[in-house]
Amino acid sequence: MDSQFDYHGNSTKLSNADVMIQVGEEPDMMTFLAHSDVLRKKSPYFRTALSSTWAKKEGENIILKKPNISPTLSHHDGSVILDILVAADELLIENDLLSYIQNHLIHDKSKWLQNHFALVLHTVFEQDACKELRIYCMDKICWDPNVVFKSPEFLDFDSSILIHILKQDNLQIEETEIWDHLIRWGIAQSSPSDPDMSRWSKDDFLNLQEILKDLIPLIRFSEISHEYYDKIFPFRDILPLTLKNDLITFLDSKCHPNSILLPRCPIISINSSIISPQQALKIPEWIDQVQKNYYVPFSRLQSFLFSFGNRGNIDDAKLSKIQPGNEAIYDDPSFGPCFGKTDLDMRRQFNEKNNCSAKKRCYKHNIINYTKFSVDDYEVFQVFCHLVSSK
Repeated sequence: MDSQFDYHGNSTKLSNADVMIQVGEEPDMMTFLAHSDVLRKKSPYFRTALSSTWAKKEGENIILKKPNISPTLSHHDGSVILDILVAADELLIENDLLSYIQNHLIHDKSKWLQNHFALVLHTVFEQDACKELRIYCMDKICWDPNVVFKSPEFLDFDSSILIHILKQDNLQIEETEIWDHLIRWGIAQSSPSDPDMSRWSKDDFLNLQEILKDLIPLIRFSEISHEYYDKIFPFRDILPLTLKNDLITFLDSKCHPNSILLPRCPIISINSSIISPQQALKIPEWIDQVQKNYYVPFSRLQSFLFSFGNRGNIDDAKLSKIQPGNEAIYDDPSFGPCFGKTDLDMRRQFNEKNNCSAKKRCYKHNIINYTKFSVDDYEVFQVFCHLVSSK
């Protein structure tokens, strides 16, 4: 850090340096030399740390030991930058530096953030000054809550983070899924006496109730009332008494007691009986990926077909791009929508057996596992893409 700092072992000695800052622990400890007047001027932390009531002197030098701060600042991967952020926050370094570090992680280390999302999320919620990163993380979670709920580390998440997530009004996920994940998390924390819930003791339910007492009131039960007997009734004993009674009232009369929160307002609201909002989110994402690959305005070269499996599931989605030199669509006034030649072909009466085909020809992959099908129902959507030209 400029000429005011040097670390132990360097041949250069700072004249009149009167502070030794020891970071890390042996064998990975490093000592920095600094001027107390500079530190007091630059950081409110050091104005307190170097006071007579806190600072410890050895001879003519003030010694500050920070074993929880990593000294390995020479490796500039995401984990070290996160360490720097933690250290800067603990030392109450000026806000400009904290903001700079967070923006660097968001804009230059976004891939690392995605791959270490659980670590980042817990870190920024423990550090008071990490406002930019907290906003970034919550924005990611609202768009795709599965970055938390389907994370391998989900069962180890702290309840305070889950509370903050469940308070968000615009989570892009169905409430039944949130309930399922919450119960799964709670069971992992409570460790019931038997994996089979039908053999749980009263204490098993009481333990689960205690663990989830601050989380259950944040569930939007009005959105899963139609699945009450499948989803909620088996766990009715863990519901707060007031909520349990109000929920029964809501089911009977549809009046909205105060204990039952209003439905969420997801980022994307879609009126569909075929695909879920989570699945709908994948479509603009795929369009964006294809546009980036071709670097041209939207054209037949960017056409693709896709399919989803079960409603609400995006894990089994299939994507098939047009093969160069082939027809993206087939136009015939006597047919319905025809993509490729037989790749997704709907003709005559769609609901009649074998009148539609899905046999790979112009696109790269099959999107379903059979070549002939009929249609029960279909919907048409329009996606608005905003193309931004680079200067």
